[in-house]
Amino acid sequence: MAIIMPKKRPTHFLSLPLYSNATLKEFQTHISNFPIPGLKLHNFTKPETFHITLGVLYLPNLDYLFSASMALQNFKLKFSSPFNLLLKFSGLGVFGEPQSARVLKLGLQNTESKFMLESFHAELMHELVKSGACTYRDLASQRVNFCPFEFSYHLTLAKTKFNKRFDATWILENYEDVQLGCFEVNRIQLCRMDRKRSKHYPVEYEVFI
Repeated sequence: MAIIMPKKRPTHFLSLPLYSNATLKEFQTHISNFPIPGLKLHNFTKPETFHITLGVLYLPNLDYLFSASMALQNFKLKFSSPFNLLLKFSGLGVFGEPQSARVLKLGLQNTESKFMLESFHAELMHELVKSGACTYRDLASQRVNFCPFEFSYHLTLAKTKFNKRFDATWILENYEDVQLGCFEVNRIQLCRMDRKRSKHYPVEYEVFI
């Protein structure tokens, strides 16, 4: 009889923070004023937590947390100059079908900075595995499998829970091609998922890029 191991619930995530961007906040506020069937105000992401996720991690103790922090530091030391990432969102989209969506998001446009992000993202994941913070199998389950075109870089504007869905047909028809300009990203953060009473996710470690 096979033993089924309990699934490891992620404790941390790696992200590119965007919570200080006023344009994103204004756009989210604008679209939240429209009636989107199945989507309530509490489903919208708090602007203080805006970010692009690079991966989630299970770091059960301080040893794992230290390993992940050192991986970030080692990654940083490999590069002698800043990346100067200017990312551009490609328009409004969803995860799921438009009429039965679970996430309302902004994706990234294919620019030189996005290609640069894909390259250093893979390098960062290799450092995490080398440090012992995670395994390649852990990353493969997230599609962080070092094939950059298979990873969905996005910023979540709203999402539902408990398998509930919403109808994004109208909002996509009107805002699918929205242009919001470029956004500078200058750091990578390792955050703890438990926000408790704080507006922000606690930052355990960060490096400037």
